[in-house]
Amino acid sequence: ERNDWDEATRHATQGRDLAVTRRDRAQACRLLAAAEPGAGRSEEAFDLISAALALLDPARDADETCRLLYLRGVAYVQVRQLVAASEAFESARDQVERAEITDPRLRARISAALGTCYRRLNRPTKALEAYRQGQAIASRSSELRLAAQGLMGAAVSHYDAGELDSAIASYERALELFERVADSGFELSVLQSLATVHVELGDLGEARAFAARVRSRAE
Repeated sequence: ERNDWDEATRHATQGRDLAVTRRDRAQACRLLAAAEPGAGRSEEAFDLISAALALLDPARDADETCRLLYLRGVAYVQVRQLVAASEAFESARDQVERAEITDPRLRARISAALGTCYRRLNRPTKALEAYRQGQAIASRSSELRLAAQGLMGAAVSHYDAGELDSAIASYERALELFERVADSGFELSVLQSLATVHVELGDLGEARAFAARVRSRAE
């Protein structure tokens, strides 16, 4: 969470060396794999993920298997292999459904990640569907930041499709949620996007108002 990759690697390696059960070793490998790309070691991450999956029984360890598949997708995104990333996220989504995993945070993250992959692969309909699913899951479980990120993704998909009014509506809903969780970084990003969309619509008064909020919020 704090992006201290060397420290994360050290602790995860200790955990792997001390682990007793196959599941514990797999969890330690997952934590170690999560730290590797941040330290510039993507290939090591893929090797660790494969090793961890080999330790698990997908039926008995469905939740941990799903987290590893999600992490594989994240690793592929980091090396810009979007087709492989989408396939990994789809496998994670299928595992969630097959095993009836109820963890809302995991489900929402998978949906949001799929939405982003689909959008970058120029598949706007599937992207919007995935973003909406993730946002709905997050909203039902009061994961407001994840819900806002889903709305932000949906807004970008609407923008890419030229649906500017729908983009504005999604951005405004996302902004409300980011304000509630006091996420200033995402607030600024959404405000900037709203200013841009209003410029494209020719509504310069609204664009100036949002630009002023950006300046005020950034000070």
